[in-house]
Amino acid sequence: MRAIASDKMSLKKKFGDDLFSEKKIEPIPSISTGSALLDRELGNGGWALGRVHEIFGSSASGKTSAVSMTCANALKQYPDKYVIYIDYEQAMDFVYAKKLGLDVEDERFIFIQSNSAEEGFETVEKLVQTGGVSVVIIDSVPAMLTKAELEKGYDEMTMGSKAKFLSTSIPKLIELLKKTNTAMIFVNQVRDSLSYGGGQVTPGGKALPFFSSSRVEIKRTQILTNKEVPYGQTVKFFIRKNKVGLPFGTVETDLLFGIGFDYHLETVNLAIDMGIIRKSSSWLKMIHGNKEELVIQGAANFADYYRDNPEDFEDLKRLIKLHEESQNFDENVEQVSAITVDPKFDENGY
Repeated sequence: MRAIASDKMSLKKKFGDDLFSEKKIEPIPSISTGSALLDRELGNGGWALGRVHEIFGSSASGKTSAVSMTCANALKQYPDKYVIYIDYEQAMDFVYAKKLGLDVEDERFIFIQSNSAEEGFETVEKLVQTGGVSVVIIDSVPAMLTKAELEKGYDEMTMGSKAKFLSTSIPKLIELLKKTNTAMIFVNQVRDSLSYGGGQVTPGGKALPFFSSSRVEIKRTQILTNKEVPYGQTVKFFIRKNKVGLPFGTVETDLLFGIGFDYHLETVNLAIDMGIIRKSSSWLKMIHGNKEELVIQGAANFADYYRDNPEDFEDLKRLIKLHEESQNFDENVEQVSAITVDPKFDENGY
């Protein structure tokens, strides 16, 4: 034991005190996705800070809308930090983003239309080093071209250039993101695989799926219409990878055009499922502290009440969080109690 302690001291002198990390068991800070259901499924209240994430899907599935709402929430949750949005697609609609709640005129929202992948990542590294950035959005991987791809002619092949760039640049940024508590979210698309057996793949090689803490696929399942006029779409999220919660979960919710996810309605539905809000036929009942019992007909009307009463809504979110924590504790107790000792081993493990 003394030898280990002595070696640790000498290694700290050589490589610095940060060599041996503190072992903290505590929730990782996060940024809400804008959907209460997706936040819960990710298991950490949204996109975890200090990590790399990927959201991918087919065209017009709602990827840019989802990350725009993430940026809006980042500005609200971390008012002392900046948000970086790199638009490689050169197609950001500021008017629509503002409808989704993103204040594009806020000086804390840094919008970049970079010429190359290298230029964009160098800019990100420089700004993130300050420690004043909460989230970086890369929109999108297929539109991000390396210098090699830009310099080659239209008839010249540059296969693997982007994959090589990501495989070296992402590991370089991981430590920096962790130190500064910055989330980095890549927006990606899906492509039909040309390999035997078909299927679908995401562009950019295997580095991004490997280094991402969470990978979320989004699919549009139907268009919502009112008298044949579309007003939104139902989307389904698939948690393909998750290092901060349970993977392989699914979430289905509505994405309303020009509005986004109905966070209040989703939260009410969560509370109903948990039994926090009691349901009797179409009537819903809830008591907040010493107030009189709320009796409201329909989840939509209950959501409207919470929109007008933010203090009660914060109380509802607190109750949901307490319920989830107690549920997780009960599950852990059940798992521990289910462990049995093999009779061929004695109490000393022999």
